Amino acid sequence: MRIILVFALVAACARDNKLVLQLGSHPNQPSAGFLCADPDQPSTPLFGRTILQGNYDFTFVIDLFQFHDVLPSCFGDDIISTCNTDGCARAQRSCIHVVVPRMTGDNSSTVAQRITDYLQAHASTVFASPPDGAVMIRIVATTARDLTGDACPSYVLASDNVVGCAYSCPEVLDDISGTLQVGIATSSDLGDPSACVAAIDACATFPN
Repeated sequence: MRIILVFALVAACARDNKLVLQLGSHPNQPSAGFLCADPDQPSTPLFGRTILQGNYDFTFVIDLFQFHDVLPSCFGDDIISTCNTDGCARAQRSCIHVVVPRMTGDNSSTVAQRITDYLQAHASTVFASPPDGAVMIRIVATTARDLTGDACPSYVLASDNVVGCAYSCPEVLDDISGTLQVGIATSSDLGDPSACVAAIDACATFPN
């Protein structure tokens, strides 16, 4: 089964502006960063590694990075260059443990709806007070399951546990409303499981 994730997370901005983070460019089409095939089993999704005791059991690690004087474009190379030259810092991190049942006859729509319902019930607000200025949001899915609350780590996530990653364009949150999309730089190589995993590993480890 190909796992498709769609979820909404609400973040409140300085003017009580509500933003919905969408995992992909379309509600029913998630980012390629969450659709890698497993290099060890190319016919199965990497996200299948989250299955534990009949559940999809994983953690979303959501980072908010703040830029200084330069607002980079959405291109990964520009973001890396800006972070290296002008600086960018992780301002906030939130960890959300997700457990939803795996059911017989599951399809992408039913799994996505269960994850969406879980997040709306247990983690509707991610960043209640994000900082002013230009920021970028990154969402990583990891099989590490003990990261919530005080255990939400400050260190770089272990690449062996990462099963998906996507990031938003750098934005001034007070200047936008509605939906903020996350994605990953597209490449024809993402169809290659090893290249796709390398791309999400790079996404999950820089910036930090």
